[in-house]
Amino acid sequence: MEKLNKYYQLLPKEYADISVSFKNKKKAECSEKLFDIISKHKIVHFLIENQLLEISQSVQEYLKKSVSRNFANIKEVIDIDTLLIKKNIDVIHLKGISLSKILYDDISFRSIGDIDIFIKSKDLKKTTLILKSNFYKNIELKNTFWSLSFYKYFYYHFMFKKLDSNQLIEVHWGLSRDNFINKKYYPEIWQKAKKIDIAGYNFLTLDDEWNYIFLLVHGAIHSWYKLLWLSDLYTIVEKWTLNDWDYYENKCRVLNIERPFYASIFLMAIFFELKYPEKYNIELIDKKIDKIIKFSINSVVTDNYKESRLNKLIYLMMLKKGFLHKFNTLKYRIIRIILRFGI
Repeated sequence: MEKLNKYYQLLPKEYADISVSFKNKKKAECSEKLFDIISKHKIVHFLIENQLLEISQSVQEYLKKSVSRNFANIKEVIDIDTLLIKKNIDVIHLKGISLSKILYDDISFRSIGDIDIFIKSKDLKKTTLILKSNFYKNIELKNTFWSLSFYKYFYYHFMFKKLDSNQLIEVHWGLSRDNFINKKYYPEIWQKAKKIDIAGYNFLTLDDEWNYIFLLVHGAIHSWYKLLWLSDLYTIVEKWTLNDWDYYENKCRVLNIERPFYASIFLMAIFFELKYPEKYNIELIDKKIDKIIKFSINSVVTDNYKESRLNKLIYLMMLKKGFLHKFNTLKYRIIRIILRFGI
């Protein structure tokens, strides 16, 4: 871990305190500034689960609000699931309550915000109409006909907002940009999807393998600017056997996402003192992975992760090897600008 010192030095005091708490297995004193940071990153529950946070008055109030919000969210999730299934639309639930159940066996544990669902691309138009008829407004479409066609081909999710409650729902017909998780894997993903019981209701969610890959890619694309995403990955990875490490390393190599795989290991070590196998030594950090780690740390500890679009574009291009990935990333950014301003 000493070899990661150059990265520890990039952490402001409160972030370093979180890392020290994991290292020393000692609870952090919840100062006002620390509380602001851990609540912004939605890792209050995660620190409590690891017995590393003093339960202050602010923490107690946060937990009460979180539980109330999560249970309201569950009702909305069930309503949406029921609406779509009645119309023969298959739904896989991403992150949210399904991840809370899988990782912590507690639907109130993980902080939940937006609702994320994954559908088949053939059901996108039907899903859009169903949500519209149930008081959800698509807040991204500019021109319904052309934008729907272009979004479906070039992008992978829409954001909807419920008019009477401001609840947000992301409808995914892809798990990521196609140059990260190619659609050729979707039949396998749907075939391996598993059912989980939540409050007596059966939800469909990703199996363990694709759940890890989805969380890795999602966090990497967003440069891990919320520690919640890194804490989800940590909760999965810390239980791995040596065989699991080998399996997922090979899987990520096949998918050409080994850079995010290696960078995430060292980021979890920096922020949460993850213990990883000896073979993942400092020599794995080449110039590209070094830049990915530094960019991600800056995204976590600052509020200006979107400040430089050019730097973000360069970061995204570094996440995978090969010219084709760089070309597709640039093409995606151009198309997004066109769609954002309407067609």
